[in-house]
Amino acid sequence: MKKLCDWASFYPYIIGAFFLLGCSSQDTNLIDENAGINSNMDVISAQKKFDKLNVFKGPQVDFGSGKVRSWISVDKDDFPVELGIEITPEALADLESLPGDDVITSIPFHLKAKQLTPYEHIGLNWEPMGHAPEFWIPHFDVHFFEISDAERLQIPIYDANNQEIVDAVNVFPEVNKIPVGFLKLPGQLGYYPYTGKHWLPVDFLEVDNDFDTAIIHGSYNQKHVFLETKFALDFLQSASEFSSDFTQPLQFEKSDTNYPTKYNMWKDEGTGHIFLTLSDFVPR
Repeated sequence: MKKLCDWASFYPYIIGAFFLLGCSSQDTNLIDENAGINSNMDVISAQKKFDKLNVFKGPQVDFGSGKVRSWISVDKDDFPVELGIEITPEALADLESLPGDDVITSIPFHLKAKQLTPYEHIGLNWEPMGHAPEFWIPHFDVHFFEISDAERLQIPIYDANNQEIVDAVNVFPEVNKIPVGFLKLPGQLGYYPYTGKHWLPVDFLEVDNDFDTAIIHGSYNQKHVFLETKFALDFLQSASEFSSDFTQPLQFEKSDTNYPTKYNMWKDEGTGHIFLTLSDFVPR
């Protein structure tokens, strides 16, 4: 499932990176707390491409030797343009310092992100050895959770002797909430405590664990609880930009909010900061 870069489609993100990083703070090494930005990211429509965007950042979080922070950009109509995290280069330069073995680093959102999208916080994982069921190469997982951090921490360790837990893990959301192309694995397969049940993309059965990026969905107790983006370490170290659509369900867990239709990676070559994002939001 190797995904190749379409350079023409990345031009808007390169420009967006230029303006975002033009607001860098010397004190934090992360984008400035308060500055609005001008951008010609052609994410929403051609008519809005020169609108002034405002960027709202969550608090910075230690991630190994580096830092990570969530952010959301919003247009003049208070509509989300792009949502994601920024990682400083020190994190990838010192992989030994990163938490591994399925340890989740919780990254809070600014209130604006929670008001305009279904997401409550991000869980960032570094997986140096990969993990089951099909992802056995070093990679990063970015979980966009639709539940609070406190609720996520209540998702328990699997216990085959506890029928309540078994049912919560294996009773899935109604079929319209599951995008086409995902397998619902039985039993404990694809389940992780503090995260939920991962639905495996069908095409991953064909790639022998060789991937650049992937989209995963997940559930717990009959609710869709996260959208996950995966990025292989080799890909993050070698590529500069990436953008791709992903399959949408017919029905969404939350209503009267805005869901993304693309996921992206872009990098500022001057600073080495990496941005892993969702974009092209649609009201649902």
